[in-house]
Amino acid sequence: MPPPNILFITTDQQRWDTVGIHNPVLRTPNMDRLAREGIRFDRTYPTNAICMPSRATTITGRSQRGHQVFNHNVNLSEAIPVLGDSLREAGYQTALIGKAHFKTADIEDVLPDEPPHGTPVDPDDGLWYGPY
Repeated sequence: MPPPNILFITTDQQRWDTVGIHNPVLRTPNMDRLAREGIRFDRTYPTNAICMPSRATTITGRSQRGHQVFNHNVNLSEAIPVLGDSLREAGYQTALIGKAHFKTADIEDVLPDEPPHGTPVDPDDGLWYGPY
């Protein structure tokens, strides 16, 4: 039997009451359905106010001391296992969609000058953040 599907959604700077399940003034039927039918965490706290260190903790399960990403100009080491590695080992097919920012464009690993055909480019700064 295949493992159950997992959809892990994260957003930046979104308050808990900006979805309809918590605020009847708003209409967010798809997010509300996911919240009703899936697992919803009502008491979560960021490990850092800066998004890259907080994301690194989320996908590694390590504290900042453990992953060494203390601010936006430090890449998460590819030597550190992440959630996707564990899921693949458990038989899942994984994908990352969106603007994750686990690496910074300024100190990106050596990559081609142009993104591969069809690779999304950040509309805010025109940068692409490595292979997807």
